[in-house]
Formats: sequence, structure tokens, C-alpha cells
Amino acid sequence: MAKKVLIVDDSSSVRTVARMALRERGYEVIEASNGKEALEKLDSERCHLVISDVNMPTMDGITLLKEIKRHPNYKFTPVIMLTTTDDPREMHNLYHEALHQSDVAAYKDKLYELARRYRDTEVVQELDADRKSHP
Repeated sequence: MAKKVLIVDDSSSVRTVARMALRERGYEVIEASNGKEALEKLDSERCHLVISDVNMPTMDGITLLKEIKRHPNYKFTPVIMLTTTDDPREMHNLYHEALHQSDVAAYKDKLYELARRYRDTEVVQELDADRKSHP
């Protein structure tokens, strides 16, 4: 039985490209055009992975991530967030939200090293503070 991937993006062309690539590799693909529609699909389908855009109408990707992580059946389902932004502040906010909305304690060290490598001092300082308060 093929693993199911939910693709959430308001761009039909992005969904089409992702669907084609994933189906070519044997995955079953379910699509939604916004976060609200994605939650409705998750109520009726069991998915193994969610790939979501960040900026969408009706319900954005961050809100969708929060809702997925509150759902007992999907709390540990991996979510890949996509964005076209190159704004460092927006990326920082996305990392911050994703970090606090998922169970990523095992990945904080990797994020810390990545932030140090790219000299993102705000993320490094935030993770340093988190390490001190949660040893």
C-alpha cells in the first residue's frame, strides 16, 4: 500500500508539479488549496506526510501546522513547510513557530548548528536561552 502525502498549496501549478513528482515515486497524493480544506481532508484520510505552503488564503500554513499538531492522530506526522520568501525576518518567524508547534527537541541542536553556520544571531540567542531554561 502506497504512503499518502497531502499537498497543500493555493497554487494549482505547484500542486501539479508536486503531485507528478510524488506519484512517479509511488506515493498516493491528496491535494488541498488551503489549510481549512487540508483539515477537512485529514478528517477523512490518513496521511503519512503533509507538504504545505506557508502563505495561503482562508487558512495559512502556520495555522494549519498548529492545528495538525493539536490533532491526536497527526501530532507526530511530519510536516514540510514551503515558502518562496527570502526575507530573513519572515524565515526566522517561520522557524520560531515551527519549533514551538512541533515535537522537535531532538532537532534543536541541528537547528542551532545551522543558525550558527548562517550567522543568524537571533536564532542562536533564542536557542541558547532555551537550552539554559530547559537543560
